[in-house]
Amino acid sequence: MPRYRSLSLVPICAFWFAASAVCTSCAKKTLDLLAPTAGSCAMTLTVAQFATSAIPTVAACLLLNRRPPQALRETMIVALSYTLGFLLLNCSLGKLAASFSETVRGMEPLTSFILVRLFAAHGGTLTKGMAGGLALVLGGAVINIWAQPAFELSGLLLGLLANCAFSSRGLLVTQLQDAAHRNTRTIVEATDKRCGGGLGYASGTVDPLGLFAAQHVLGLLLLTPVALFMEGDSCAVALLHRSHARRIAVCSALGFFAYNFSSLVVLLLVDAV
Repeated sequence: MPRYRSLSLVPICAFWFAASAVCTSCAKKTLDLLAPTAGSCAMTLTVAQFATSAIPTVAACLLLNRRPPQALRETMIVALSYTLGFLLLNCSLGKLAASFSETVRGMEPLTSFILVRLFAAHGGTLTKGMAGGLALVLGGAVINIWAQPAFELSGLLLGLLANCAFSSRGLLVTQLQDAAHRNTRTIVEATDKRCGGGLGYASGTVDPLGLFAAQHVLGLLLLTPVALFMEGDSCAVALLHRSHARRIAVCSALGFFAYNFSSLVVLLLVDAV
């Protein structure tokens, strides 16, 4: 990776982690406030987070004439893994403390490495520095889990499944970039033939804004009917009538938006691991 790109990633990653902490802690607080009167509201909260991200990014795409990636199948798979990841994460937050949930999330590099090696994706070469980093992640997670006075195993499993979904998203975004590259090359070669050559080769890229909008719209279409069927309108009604819970839910949704856009920018700049 060029040095200038490595330096530019530092503030983006710092912002990414700060927004992630806001999203997770506020989501946990919202779920705790709603649980006594409305029960589990993980799906409804996830719908609110996705809607908060989908509406402004779709509007921005329309204004700026941005479009989702041309590789429709790969885009849909990315959106599915992304949606499942956050649904599972919010479900785990109902059973784990926010700080411990973040520790479980911190094990994501391990699942990313395993998936990349299993599917032989590029960027999976393990250097000494990467091996040391993964060992530290594993050791820190084991110590934290051992030090927990009490936790629900189901919450830990949900968190680990969320990690698998997020890790697969990183791998799938890499594959989406490859598919966009192939599609662009096919279009350019076809145009070259029609125009008698001379147009050269243009590499395909994935527009972060277009992909961000696509995965939230697709996730919203998937989550909304499921949330209505599983949780009804009790969680939405509780949010409307409880201003404190509503304010915290809004903070969670805004943190969700900031966190995920910055994480997508990072994913498009670095290898999957």
